[in-house]
Amino acid sequence: MPQVKGDRYQATIPDTLDIQQRAELVLNTMTNCTDPKNNYAPYDNMYVYRNPPILRATTMINGKYMETTALLRYLTGSTTNQHVDQAWRNAYLEVFSGYPWWGVDPGRILAWLGNNYRIENNPCWLDLCKQVIKRARQEVVYQDDYCYYPDTQGAMPTGWDATYGGWTLQGLTQLYRATQNTEALELAGKVARYLKDHAMIFDSDGHFLARHPSNNGLALHFHHNGNVLEGLSAYALAANDRELASFAKSSYEWARATGSPLVGFFPEYINDWPDDRPYVDCETCCTADMIQIAMTLSEAQQGDYWDDVDRYLRNQFIEMQLLDGKWIDQMVASLPPTPLEANEDADRVSERLVGSFASWATANDWYIEEQPGTTFCCIGNGGRALYYVWEKMIRFTNDTLTIHLLLNRASTWADVNSYVPYEGRVDIKMKVTCDLEIRIPEWVKPNEVVGLVNNEPRRLVFQGRYALIGSVESGNVVTITFPIFERTVETMIGNIPYTLIIKGNDVVSVDPPGKWYPFYQRAKYRENQVRWVNRERFVPTI
Repeated sequence: MPQVKGDRYQATIPDTLDIQQRAELVLNTMTNCTDPKNNYAPYDNMYVYRNPPILRATTMINGKYMETTALLRYLTGSTTNQHVDQAWRNAYLEVFSGYPWWGVDPGRILAWLGNNYRIENNPCWLDLCKQVIKRARQEVVYQDDYCYYPDTQGAMPTGWDATYGGWTLQGLTQLYRATQNTEALELAGKVARYLKDHAMIFDSDGHFLARHPSNNGLALHFHHNGNVLEGLSAYALAANDRELASFAKSSYEWARATGSPLVGFFPEYINDWPDDRPYVDCETCCTADMIQIAMTLSEAQQGDYWDDVDRYLRNQFIEMQLLDGKWIDQMVASLPPTPLEANEDADRVSERLVGSFASWATANDWYIEEQPGTTFCCIGNGGRALYYVWEKMIRFTNDTLTIHLLLNRASTWADVNSYVPYEGRVDIKMKVTCDLEIRIPEWVKPNEVVGLVNNEPRRLVFQGRYALIGSVESGNVVTITFPIFERTVETMIGNIPYTLIIKGNDVVSVDPPGKWYPFYQRAKYRENQVRWVNRERFVPTI
């Protein structure tokens, strides 16, 4: 595996949310929660309410991990445990000719193949992309303007069974974006029409329909449906399909209303649950889906959903990433010891889980007592969402740099230092000469924004939520300031009443607090004086 090329340098930046740092933690957990005795096969499940905590069962070819590690290595330039990725790569290439292309892992691997070509620029990856698309085109069943992959009886899957096509649609679309393979885009379009109109996943208004059997009857799972919607929105953007994009917008706004968009809490199930659990939980996959869809709809000009993205990201999503595992060992110390089974691993589990994402979280805690803890699914999807936030938060096109989210970010064009939520301030250190536009959060009125270039006032013109700075030169420092304040909100999240203190879009306090790994330990943000931290920046070569 070639090392990602790019520039590294040290920088002192505000101690606020930093995607690069969080991405490095995801790489830690994905490459360490593996079995070195089994060719570094990733573990599927992580059980923390055990003494000792354990990792259990492995799947050698884990498409979610393969796609996400490649993306996050591009983001961070990290080579830590790269031998693990190499083992996964070798295992897949050995079975390439017979490996399926439809489903969860195969769909993620379609994207991985395309991304490898984009990142490494090796024509061998392009050849593999062409081979898998040729095979896919031969194996689908064509009907009018759509196609589907038949089930084992040769029939067209519908409902729950059809939702597995959502991963495939995303993979086909990303493969097209990375390689410009028009046959991939054509196939993606036919799959998209099948999933939207024929698979019984959505009604005509975009409401989710696909349910799975359970002991309590049919259960409506958010992520399996939301993941298909993510695929539809991604294809609509890639193909400039305005009609499909409008449908995705309606579906997104309906799905948004099933949860708490104030913080990004979306329930694992919608109304119809598979059991009688006494709580409503949020899995990372649900929030990751909604982040991806909101960004894509914004790019497709179906609305400005960047504040949705900001709220989801800064709150429920990022709080569901585990930064410290010591509490796990403390929690289970009083439990009776449980003997290990052959497929279980108890070595330093709490350390290896640092960087993972929760699979069963409440609005105030990473962990719900006696639940497993997390699974590979949420870790892979959480890490993937981090990458696409990093990629899409800043855009350079037609000699214009556009900043959508006020987060720390190093790039080829400029370095963004965000003081939010300590203060309403962002500094942009320009590396190129271009026009600059910056999206201002929705709580700020345009006439409250002050712009400076090299400490000299700059008259601002607004276009929607975007402050148009105008022309700036390489070496300029652009400073944007605006008011930021706290407000108290009483709200129901997951059927539980909470009192939130929110500063800007960040929750800085929640009552009642969590018990095991409580969310929103953010007293420092209420000091109104920025703290600084030294970090290594990495900017990949484009």
